[in-house]
Amino acid sequence: MYGTAAATGVAWIGVMLARLFAGGAIGLAEQGDGKRLLCTFGVANARPWNADMWRHIYTTWVPHTWYGETCGADGSGEVYHSTQIWILWLAKLIHGPLGLPGALDTRAVGVVGAVFVGVLCGLFVLVLPGALRLRVLMSSAFGLVYADSAFAGYFISPFAEPAALLGLGALVFALLLLWRKGRATWPRLLLVLACALFTIAAKIQLASFVIPVAIAVVWLPHRGSARWWPRRGVVVRAVTRRAPALLVSLALAGSTGYYLLQQPKRQTEVAIYDVVFGSILHDNPSAVADLRDLGLPPHLAKAADTNIISANSIARTPDYPHFHKVVTPATIAYFYLAHPAHALRVFGWGLEGIAEMETHYLGSYPPDSGQPPGAREQRVRVYGFLWGVFRFAPGLLVVLWVLLFCLGLLVVRRRTLTMAESAIGRLAVITPIMIITQMGVVLLGEGRIEATRHQTYVTFLTALAIPLAALCVRYLVIRMRPVSRQERAPGFDRHPTLTSR
Repeated sequence: MYGTAAATGVAWIGVMLARLFAGGAIGLAEQGDGKRLLCTFGVANARPWNADMWRHIYTTWVPHTWYGETCGADGSGEVYHSTQIWILWLAKLIHGPLGLPGALDTRAVGVVGAVFVGVLCGLFVLVLPGALRLRVLMSSAFGLVYADSAFAGYFISPFAEPAALLGLGALVFALLLLWRKGRATWPRLLLVLACALFTIAAKIQLASFVIPVAIAVVWLPHRGSARWWPRRGVVVRAVTRRAPALLVSLALAGSTGYYLLQQPKRQTEVAIYDVVFGSILHDNPSAVADLRDLGLPPHLAKAADTNIISANSIARTPDYPHFHKVVTPATIAYFYLAHPAHALRVFGWGLEGIAEMETHYLGSYPPDSGQPPGAREQRVRVYGFLWGVFRFAPGLLVVLWVLLFCLGLLVVRRRTLTMAESAIGRLAVITPIMIITQMGVVLLGEGRIEATRHQTYVTFLTALAIPLAALCVRYLVIRMRPVSRQERAPGFDRHPTLTSR
C-alpha cells in the first residue's frame, strides 16, 4: 500500500508540473494587490510601468527597497499576515537551483505547489478506505480538483490562495485520519489543529472554518474515554469524554481570534465600503431608506457602485469619518438580518459567483506567450466541464450541498460500514457546513465584489463534493456486508472498567 501511495504521489507531482509548465508556464494575473505579501521579501514585480497587469502574468520579481506605507495591505503600510509566506520562503530556497531570473519567481511557487499536491494525493491513498484501486481513483479525483483551470493558476501567482488550498487538502486528510478508527487521539487532534490553523491563517476570510472544525473534532469521543467517570450522568460523561477535543476547539478559536486582531485594519475598512456601496446600494431603488437604516445620511446614495479609491468616493468627503464610525461588520450583519430581501439578493450573487467558477477577467499567460491579452488557459477542465450544469442553473449548487449532507448522514448511520468508511460520511456532513459558513463570511465581508475569486474555497469544496457524494452513494448501494462491532471501531470496549486496545 505504501508503494502505491508513493507512486500515486509521484505521478501527481508529474501531472501538476506538466499541467503548469508544459507548453509554457501558465498562472493567474493580478489586479494590484499581489505585492502586499511579496514586498516583505524586498522584491517588486519586474513588469513594464504601463503593463496591463490584469491581462498577463509577470512571474519575475526583482530586488527593491520599499518605504513606509508603500509595502503592506492596500497601501497602508500594515503588515499582511499569511501562511503563504512559508510557501514563498520554500520557493525562494529553490529559486536559485531552478535557474529562474530575478530574486524570486512565482514559477518556483508553482513547483512547490505541485510537490505538495502530489504529497496530498499520496496521503489520501493511505487514509481512504477500500481497495487500492478505489483509493487511487478517489485520490486522483481529488488531484483533478487542484489541476482544474479554476484553481491551478493560483499556484503561479502572487496571491495567498496556494497556502489556503493546500491547507484545505491537508485539513481534509487530518479529519479523515481522526475519524477512521472511531476514537480521537491527542496526536490526531493536534494534527487537525495544526492543519486548521495553517489554513485559516492563509486568508482572513477562512476564519469561518473555526465552527465546522470544532464540530468535527468533538464528533467522536477520545480513545479510552469510556473509563472516564463511568458512573456519571450521560451529559457529564459525553462532555468529559470529549474534553481533549473541546480544548483543541478552544485553542483554535483563541488562535484565530488573535490572528484576526493582527490583520490590517485598512483591509476591513475597504471591505466594509465595498459591501455598502458596491452591494447594498447597487441597483437599489430603496437606497435612501437603506442608508437611513444603516444610520447614514441619504445623500450618500450618489456614491453607489464606487470603491474606496474612486474619484467620487465618500472617503474623499467629510462624511467618511461618520461612515467609518457607524458602519461595522456587526452593523452589516444586523442589516441583513433585518432585511431578508437583501440577504436573498446577496445570496443569489454568491451562487452566481460560484457557478462562474473561474475569474475570467484575469489572464493566464505571460505577454510573450503568443496568446491574446486576457486569454484563459483550459488545459485541464474536468470539473469546469461539469460546472456547465451550475452555470445554467446556479440553484443546483444548493441541491448538491443538501444532497451531500443527507448522504453523509445516511452513511454515518449505516451500521454495516466500518469506521473508516463512516469517516467519509462524516466528511460529507462537515463539507456543506464549511461551504455555508465560508460563503456567509465572504458575502458578509465582501458582498458581490469579485464574488468568484473571493469564493474560491467554496468552489473548491463544492468540486470536492462531487466525488465525495459519489463515494457515499457507492457505500449506501453496494456496501451491505454486516460488520462486527470490533471491526467497526477497533479498540472499542463497552465496559469502562476494561482497558481498550
